[in-house]
Amino acid sequence: MRFGELYRFCFEHLKFASPEELSEINKDFGEFLGKLTKWYGFIARIMEDNNLVPTPDSHQHQNYVLCHISENEIGASRVDHTSTVVDQARCSSYAEFLRQSYTFFGFLNIVLLQALDIANQNAPLNEERFVGYFDRAYKWDESVDGPVNHLDIPGADSYFKLLKASFEQGYHKEPVPISQEELIALRDRILDVEIDEERLREIRDYQDRFLSQLPPGALEAILGKHGLRNNW
Repeated sequence: MRFGELYRFCFEHLKFASPEELSEINKDFGEFLGKLTKWYGFIARIMEDNNLVPTPDSHQHQNYVLCHISENEIGASRVDHTSTVVDQARCSSYAEFLRQSYTFFGFLNIVLLQALDIANQNAPLNEERFVGYFDRAYKWDESVDGPVNHLDIPGADSYFKLLKASFEQGYHKEPVPISQEELIALRDRILDVEIDEERLREIRDYQDRFLSQLPPGALEAILGKHGLRNNW
């Protein structure tokens, strides 16, 4: 399974989760992503040891897979090495780039913590744009909503430290095999959060109405200002 597939699956369901459901899954979800981060560190070390350097554009969730390392245990591996070259001069700097992006596998749980914080503050939720607090946190726009200091989010500081430690453990060639049943059980719990297709249609209708009211070229200008592509 490509990590990008798991990432999308989790987002599509968790954005509909209630604060209670998010709170219930927080610990196990965070721990699972932390275990994957150990494999992320391991991948960084293996690539460094073999002088492998991909292009920056290939650093995407879809280029990492969850794979069996035994009959009932899984780990993670980097795949799709079309752009990868052997470059001894740059391999250490690439490994350091991976170290600095240690939240690569754990980002969705940081979003979950932010969503719980927003819910606990009883912040208003624009139901024309968002289907839940996870959706709200994921789509946070600093240009509109203001900057986020993640260290102010309850539980985030300790989770950042867990991810850093997990990366370093894997980097020193000590990743921990993950029970396949742990992934399956987590998948089933997330699957219990139902996707409301009607709400999705309402959100898309709102987006279409919003876009239709923009003057020509306005959307491209907004996306360009924030370094985004027009993929609506």
